[in-house]
Amino acid sequence: MDALPYVDSLIREYMLFRGFVSSLEAFSRDLEADPGCGLQADRIADLVFRKLLPGLDCQALVALLEHLNGVLYSRLDSRAEPLVAAVEADLLRAFLVAAASAGRTDKVAEFFKLYGPQLLSSSSSSAGWAGGGEGGGGSPDWRDWFVL
Repeated sequence: MDALPYVDSLIREYMLFRGFVSSLEAFSRDLEADPGCGLQADRIADLVFRKLLPGLDCQALVALLEHLNGVLYSRLDSRAEPLVAAVEADLLRAFLVAAASAGRTDKVAEFFKLYGPQLLSSSSSSAGWAGGGEGGGGSPDWRDWFVL
């Protein structure tokens, strides 16, 4: 955490150099409101559950999960991998449930068009429920999520 002030100063310098004044002001306000100078899990949860899921923004949700996977989850102990995969799969399922509940079949189709091949090729727990034709590709968990 000792490097955070240095990184913050680099970000400020870059924003000034590029002329991003309003972004710099917003960044400064966020820094003042950041009591711990670190990861704010409650803010990430608010972003996911108050903006991304209700707004049905699948691209932003997947981008956030990929970003967290690259900068946070990759640094965790390997024992946390099943938990991370379960959380990611549950968030993707929550997106699909929110889209289906809102009657937005276009969002469900967009989700599978953009991320279906990635889900099917992954070794995560999402591959079992994400597809595989009739019966969810033989996954016994398929019926727990999609009962016809």
